[in-house]
This record gives sequence, C-alpha cells and structure tokens, in this order.
Amino acid sequence: MLLKKFLLIAILTIGASGPPLNAIAAEANAGVKIEPFLNIYYDDNITYERDASRKKTDVILEPGISASYKTKYPVFYTRFFGGITGELYKNYSAYSYGIYKIGIAQGLPNRMSTTMRYSLMPNVCLEEDAAGTACAESTDYHTFSLSLDKDFTDALFGGVYGKYGIKNYETRYNYKDTGVIGGGADATYRIAKIVKIGIGYSYERGVADGENNSRYNNDISYFQHVIFIRPTFNITRDLSLSFRYLFRDKEYTTNLVADRDHYNRKDITHKFQLKAGYWALKNLELTVSYERAQKDSNVDYYDYHQNLFMIGGKYLFNF
Repeated sequence: MLLKKFLLIAILTIGASGPPLNAIAAEANAGVKIEPFLNIYYDDNITYERDASRKKTDVILEPGISASYKTKYPVFYTRFFGGITGELYKNYSAYSYGIYKIGIAQGLPNRMSTTMRYSLMPNVCLEEDAAGTACAESTDYHTFSLSLDKDFTDALFGGVYGKYGIKNYETRYNYKDTGVIGGGADATYRIAKIVKIGIGYSYERGVADGENNSRYNNDISYFQHVIFIRPTFNITRDLSLSFRYLFRDKEYTTNLVADRDHYNRKDITHKFQLKAGYWALKNLELTVSYERAQKDSNVDYYDYHQNLFMIGGKYLFNF
C-alpha cells in the first residue's frame, strides 16, 4: 500500500546481467552477499490512502541494506537473510518509518525451495496532527509468510504463498486492530532469450477488532483481490526495461449503515509502472522508474491519483 510499499514492498528489481532470472537458480552461489542501496522518490500525493482531503508532495529518501548467507550444499542449501529499509520524508517527517525483514530459505529436491519471512513496519503514521508537526495516528504492522517455489523448466518457474499479518493501532484506536490472512500465486515465463513475462494473483482478508461494533461505527474490515502482469525486456546485456500493471479490488465488509466511511464501500485501484535498470558496473545497478496510481471509489471522498518518480542504485558485495 504505502510508498512503503509494497514499495511493499515491496518492494523487486531484476537486471539483465545481474541476479539470474530464475529464483531458485539464483541460489547457486554460496557465501555472504551484502547489498546496500539508495532510492530517491518524488511523490505528488503522499497521503493518498490516509487523508484524501489534503494533497501533499514530498521527496522521500529510501536508504537500506540487505544481507544473506547461503550454505554450500547444492540441493539442500539453507539461506539466511535480512534487511533494513528507511523511508525518510523531507518535508513531512512525521510520515518517516522503517522496515525490518528477516527470513530463511531451504532448498528442496526437484528444483524446489521453501521460504519463511517476517517483516515489521513500526510506527507507520496514518495521519498528522492539526499543526502538521507530529503524528496523530499510527500503526505497527507485523507480517509472517511461507512460500513454496519451483522451477518447472528452464523457462518457467513460479510459486505459491500464504501470509498472516497483524496491524496494531494506538490504544485509543485499538478497535481498528486487524488480523490479516491471505495468499497468492505467481509465475514467470521466459518467452525468448531477451523477453520474460510475470503474472500473479493474491487474496487478502482483514478482520478488525471493531467489526460490526456500533459503539465505534468505524469498521475497517475488508477483503481484496489483486492481479498483476509484468513483462521484462533485456535490451542489452546490461540494460533492462519492464512494465507492470496492477489491479486491486478492495471491498469493505461492515454491516454498520452508520459507518459512512466503509459501509458498502468498494475501491478499485489501477497502478502502472515503467522501470529501467542498467548495470553500470559488474556489481552496480542503477534504476529509474515512473508509477501512476489511481483509485476510484464509490465513496467519492476516497478517489485519488498519484504520480511517483524514482531514481536509485544498489551495489552487490559477494564474499
């Protein structure tokens, strides 16, 4: 959701001469890998899913580092990994936050692997105070996931996953605390040496503690479906170009007619992203991207559009 996103994420870069296209084949090299990176964003609507009545622009600095260690066993390898990312807002610092991730991947027979992940996004600001200098409402978001991936052929690979999340709000908003369950599947097919296409689907259900509670009339329970398609073109050995389209259908499930923000509400979001990656050096990738997002809601107040520009780079250290 947030730039923070799925920035979730997030969160997803493939270069022509960088890491291999095949997710499991990418585990071929044992040892330690460290990847520092830095991205700079210009966002013309930073509050797009938080406060639709006030449009704010900002520059966001995204420094981070990830590290992994993989054992030398060719099939039953084990890989430990983790990372830290910051989202630092220049003008609206109350919205700054961090993302912390850890996980373990295990190689399996028949060109398969399984991965467990945990991520934490603490103190994510949802709304500023009236003065615009501090956060008025925030949440902590914990996510646990388990995935299974397989190489079906040298050209086709994919996987399935399930996840459980917990969104914890401040005490005065604890009726919004939400348990989230979901899952999905994705696949990538190499059509030709220089062209591949990825597709995916996910489902998510969120149930708030205040579900259908007339005491609060603020039930954020929901379900959503997401699909995406992403073709990637390896223009040269060092230059790649990708396009991604994402469609999200989110519906709120409250039965509280008095909850005007959520009763019978349905949001449709379209996201289009164009991204280029260039390996300027053997271990240095530079990236640039543009993303356009638009949400159409049957509650007009929540309609929005957003333009997001990014330049960045990462460096790979192998030991």
